[in-house]
Amino acid sequence: MTAALLLVQPLWAENSDPGENLYKSRCDMCHQLPDPEMLTAGQWKIVLQTMQKRMGHIEMPPLSLGERQKILTYLSKHARRR
Repeated sequence: MTAALLLVQPLWAENSDPGENLYKSRCDMCHQLPDPEMLTAGQWKIVLQTMQKRMGHIEMPPLSLGERQKILTYLSKHARRR
């Protein structure tokens, strides 16, 4: 008799938005995720720059340019509109 392997994935893993998946997987490593509607797109851009610096201070691998762009696109799409 063989044992069945049960793979458990987070609920967000099925999402097709790569920016949302990156946001949830990378940003959730250090803190709770803020709601994207909390800030404007411009504010999110500044937050991502700040987080990139902080990642370096704690010796965490930084986001690549492509990862930052995908996350920023996701956050901007769902950001507060002023």
